Amino acid sequence: MINFILDLKFYEVVFLTIAVLLGISLVFFLYQIRKEILKISILDFISQMIFTLFVSCVVAIIMAIFFTTIIFFIFANKPSEEFINFLKEKNIINQEYLSAYLNNDSSLIDTLGFGHCEIKNYNGKVCNEYLKYVIAKLQKEHQENLKKEQEKLQKEQVEKQKEQIKLKEKNENIENLINDYSKN
Repeated sequence: MINFILDLKFYEVVFLTIAVLLGISLVFFLYQIRKEILKISILDFISQMIFTLFVSCVVAIIMAIFFTTIIFFIFANKPSEEFINFLKEKNIINQEYLSAYLNNDSSLIDTLGFGHCEIKNYNGKVCNEYLKYVIAKLQKEHQENLKKEQEKLQKEQVEKQKEQIKLKEKNENIENLINDYSKN
C-alpha cells in the first residue's frame, strides 16, 4: 500500500487528497445535520445543509491543492541517473518514461517515492521496497508492450498471408483464362 502511495504523480495525489478531505467534510456535515435537525424548520435546514456542504467542499478542495502542492514540491523527486541506467541495462524501461527523464518532464516521473529515496541516499527498507515495486511495475508494462507488439505482428502476418492467397488466386484465374483463350 505504501508503494502505491509513494508512486502517485502530482495530480493523483491532489485527487486522492481531495477525496479524503471531502470524506472528512461529509462526516462533519452529517454530524452537523444530526445536531441541527431538531432545532430549525425544514426549509432553513435544507438551505443551511446546501450552504454547509458547498462551503465544506470548496474548503476541502482548496486545502487539498494547497497542502498537496507544498508537500509534493518539497518531497517529490525524479529517479537518479544510476537507477535510469540500471533500467536501461536490464532493458525494462519504457520509451515514455525514458524520454520524460531525458526531457526533464517532471510531471511524468516525479514521485514521493523517489524523493524519499533521495533523502535516504537510496538506502533503507521503504526505499528498497519502493524500487522493487517500480522495477516490477516497469517489467510488467514492458512484457505487456512486447505481447501487444507480438500480437500486432501476428495480425500483420495473417493479413499478408491473406493478401498472398488472394494474389495467388488472381494469378491462377489469369492463367486459367489465358489457357482457356489459347485453347480456343
